[in-house]
Amino acid sequence: MNYEEIREKYNPTRQNIKVKVLFIGESPPKSTFFYCANSKLYSATKEAFEKAYGRKIPNSLQCFMLLGCYLIDLYNEPGRKAKKLCGLEVYEKEKEELIQRLASQIAQFNPHFIIAVHENVCSWSIISAIEALEILKERDKTPNFNLNAVRCLPFPKNCERGKQAYVGALVEIIKEMMQKNILPRELPKMH
Repeated sequence: MNYEEIREKYNPTRQNIKVKVLFIGESPPKSTFFYCANSKLYSATKEAFEKAYGRKIPNSLQCFMLLGCYLIDLYNEPGRKAKKLCGLEVYEKEKEELIQRLASQIAQFNPHFIIAVHENVCSWSIISAIEALEILKERDKTPNFNLNAVRCLPFPKNCERGKQAYVGALVEIIKEMMQKNILPRELPKMH
């Protein structure tokens, strides 16, 4: 099974659940994957949700899906690094294709919050969110988000300080989403 097939198993829309929070990562690492529950991003995200909800979450991938959270990546190829949006190493055609693909995904899910994970992913996410707002406008659909709902978090790197910066910031965002009734105050019941 490839990464995209594994990711799709946890797509909330497959269960008729609205994507409320769209996480955007850089790319799957070469040897781990968020949706295999074995990556740094998975561990740090799980920790943040457990802290925000004040309890352990045994089946965290299913819970993530039931909450309406979903992670997509800027690039699907494992290990591919995001280039700076304004860097010379990104050709205009590639840049436009990437923005359009990401904008299309954002418009399709029309989430309430967008969380970009990694400093290089942040600028791509903001530009794509602007494009997604235009797409929704053209389709006469009301957007569930605005640019204030696009948040940028540092990737939880190898060091404990980097991981805790990610976890701490995500806990605050989760609590904010609870206050705004985007996420429930209680975890969903799982079978």
